[in-house]
Amino acid sequence: MTEGKLIRASIITVCFNSSNTILNNIRSVNNQSHKNIEHIFIDGESDDDTLEIIKRNSARDLKLISEKDEGIYDAMNKGVQVANGDFICFLNSDDVYTNEHVIAAVAESFSKKNVDLVFGNIEYFDQKNNFIRTFSSPNNFNDVLKGQQIPHPAFFINTKVLSEIEGPFDTSYKISSDFKQQIFLAYNYHLKFFKLNKTLVNMRIGGVSNKSFINRLIGWREVLESYKEITGQNGIIFLLKKII
Repeated sequence: MTEGKLIRASIITVCFNSSNTILNNIRSVNNQSHKNIEHIFIDGESDDDTLEIIKRNSARDLKLISEKDEGIYDAMNKGVQVANGDFICFLNSDDVYTNEHVIAAVAESFSKKNVDLVFGNIEYFDQKNNFIRTFSSPNNFNDVLKGQQIPHPAFFINTKVLSEIEGPFDTSYKISSDFKQQIFLAYNYHLKFFKLNKTLVNMRIGGVSNKSFINRLIGWREVLESYKEITGQNGIIFLLKKII
């Protein structure tokens, strides 16, 4: 990515029966000051008004795929396959960017810093839009190998890097495939990164990973398996750091 080029952003939104929240997501992307954006929706054959809301309101370069999938990570892989931006990011159907300059700031970072990754922080909100807490990303990307995950909606990656990975998201995982990807990248690549030390996304709690304590246990088991598979090391201490 070279300075001066109007970098293209691929924003991927996975959705299914998201009519209650998808409009805020769309408006958040529509309102971005950066001009060169494609908004990719991977829908799991919604039977509510989700598709009509998307078609009626999305004002960016729209790509819409609606078909059965094998889960959220299968849908995210489909999004990567059709993305043609310079960098890829994922905005959940019930999440929004904190302001209209987020993508512009990320694109500028890619251009001027000449990096492979840009990431930042998020803020959690409950279903009634009450603020819960701020989730701060580590300052160093390699700290994901110490259990410090980067919140995925605030993770922006060079498309070429992500496309090099066969099946960027492991579909055998149900909760922690995004963290497995970060562990894989940190362990196997020497990626240049830049942290935007600001809140980039307002994220609504209630997703699969924090829906129940059982799901948390499943997610922790997947994290442990990921670390062992990728590094060949016992991941108990790594998992404890992640939980803390």
